[in-house]
Amino acid sequence: MNLMNHTLTRSWRVVYIIFAFAIALLYDVFFWNVQPGIGFALFVGLYVLGFIILTTLSEQVHQPKALYLLIPILVFSLDVVLYNNNFVRNWVMLFVAVLLFIFSILLTLKNPSKYLFSFSHIPILRSIDLPFMKWGAMYRDLFSSKKEKRSELYKKIAIGIAISIPILIIFGSLFVKADAVFAEWAQHMFDFTIQETTVWRVVRSVMITIFLGSLLYVVIDPSYTLGDKKLSAFKIDNTITTIVLALVNILFLTFVFIQLNYLFGSHDFVVEHGIVFAEYARSGFFQLAWVIGLAAVMLIFFYRSAVFHGSTLVLKLLKILLIVQVGVIAMSALKRMNIYQDVFGYTVLRLYVEWFIYFCMVILALSAVSVGIDWKFRYFFYTSMLCGVVAMGIVSSINVDRMIARENVDRYLNGGKELDMGYLVFYLSIDAVPEIKRAFDAGYVYKGTNNDLHYTKDNFSEIYLGNKFTHLHRRVSGKKYMSFSQIHESWKEFNFGVHTLKNL
Repeated sequence: MNLMNHTLTRSWRVVYIIFAFAIALLYDVFFWNVQPGIGFALFVGLYVLGFIILTTLSEQVHQPKALYLLIPILVFSLDVVLYNNNFVRNWVMLFVAVLLFIFSILLTLKNPSKYLFSFSHIPILRSIDLPFMKWGAMYRDLFSSKKEKRSELYKKIAIGIAISIPILIIFGSLFVKADAVFAEWAQHMFDFTIQETTVWRVVRSVMITIFLGSLLYVVIDPSYTLGDKKLSAFKIDNTITTIVLALVNILFLTFVFIQLNYLFGSHDFVVEHGIVFAEYARSGFFQLAWVIGLAAVMLIFFYRSAVFHGSTLVLKLLKILLIVQVGVIAMSALKRMNIYQDVFGYTVLRLYVEWFIYFCMVILALSAVSVGIDWKFRYFFYTSMLCGVVAMGIVSSINVDRMIARENVDRYLNGGKELDMGYLVFYLSIDAVPEIKRAFDAGYVYKGTNNDLHYTKDNFSEIYLGNKFTHLHRRVSGKKYMSFSQIHESWKEFNFGVHTLKNL
């Protein structure tokens, strides 16, 4: 039976509540006092598998293309098992949660009228209070009955229990005073304490069940259909747009022409002009980043207007020219960062900034092509979102901490440049340890800081690496102390990054 326009039976709705309760229990098992590892990936896999099976059996799969979201979900989940850097620890699991939510609301989205897709016209995104409105329906499905006789029976049972409780207390207290053996038995029977953590775990499981269950009630409701979106955009007069873009292009051209050598200055240019490397790399970098961002917003505003209301060849050329110049400025910012990295080494922030500029260049190229071929703005927007998800997946799948440590150690070993061991120790995760060990094996001598312990020359490398490992694992896991044999006390915490370091 096609359930597109039919309400699921009460039995099916209760099954969805049971699924929500099972997920709440699994959350407690895989997250309570457990460090992220293989347990996280298993939890995500169980949710996805259970949701797909349940929606398939109840005929609630209406947008099969949503299954493509399982690709980034799988990639991000595996990254949690592989790496320990701050990006994976602090952000990737949040991305997985967001993608799981989007996957759930898209897979079950009905569109019988074949409306043009728009996130803003998905019911649950338009009215975030919809899940709260399903609490009453959940309660009725669980605790009410359509049969009058059964409902009356439940009432009588509740009344009987309510009357019996005070009677039992009275007789029980008399028995306790009458017989010492019975009193001791009663004391042992009711002698138990409830810990605060236990209460919180129960409350948390109930809350997750209610909120997830209400979300599921929304997506399986017959009224959960895509709304109609009337495409429109603010119209900007072509003459005004031409003047604005022409003047902005003139300003950009002037800036690029005057600052050409400075923008693309090499190592020799910086030395010849007596400019400090840090000053050169940093000066104006964030201002240029703001220029890139503001120019992108302006271009999008004009582009969207032109798509709906038409444009001229001159406007297209002005937009493309501005995009090219923004690209030149982006390359300038990238050049500054590369020089800074070459002189001072690699850090997480510097590498992420570099990769973000690469991403901006990709979007700029996409926008130039879109303007040239009059591509619909919505296609450009969703393609940019897809590029963003792909970029995040690539970044999270790179062992960034080990890469940074490797580059910095190579600079020290091959180029004779200074190695900032303090940064590698206190700011990178345990993923960097193999590269740090390589530096010590090659004869690196750590001069130490005021906070370091003093080691003998013979055992310095071994003890220092051991303390670094303990320090980093303690910082990552939040545990007070952990020896090598205690790592991965639970199989749910298994992480390849930590596992590969056991032999070190």
